[in-house]
Amino acid sequence: MQNEIQYRDAVVSDAERLSILFTNVHIHTYGFAGVSNEYAKYILQQFAIDRIRSKIIERPGYIIVATYQNNLVGVAEIEEPHASPVGDIHAPELNKLYVLHNFNGFGIGSKLIGLVEEAIRQHGYHEIWFWVWKPNEKAIRFYEHAGYHSIGEAMYHMQDNSYENLIMYKRLS
Repeated sequence: MQNEIQYRDAVVSDAERLSILFTNVHIHTYGFAGVSNEYAKYILQQFAIDRIRSKIIERPGYIIVATYQNNLVGVAEIEEPHASPVGDIHAPELNKLYVLHNFNGFGIGSKLIGLVEEAIRQHGYHEIWFWVWKPNEKAIRFYEHAGYHSIGEAMYHMQDNSYENLIMYKRLS
């Protein structure tokens, strides 16, 4: 199956499918206690189709998708450079690296992270950072294997709750 996965920049017509993919992976990863009102509002806002469309239009090349038989199975989203919540880092942020559960283990995440790093270098930057939920040990191991390391902890605040995260970082060669 690995040879059948294709990678490309997201296009506007991907917005509806990206909304579903984002929601599916997010609930699978973070919905450990079900879907609360706070969580539902967060998902509806963050993964709104119009919001995704706008991001694709405003920042071409900042959302990379993985497809299998022309269906979306993974995505990586890069944010414009801004300050990390810890350390003295002002660099692009990997905002999302999501792969549908049924497609884990096929190297999609590794390929996406490589494409993200390549895109960041092409934009003239040499470092990247991102948040990773502290209990998500599988993701932390994945990122450490890819050469990232934790530079500290930060709380991610939603409406009523806060969640412990590690801030991961990598200097790109």
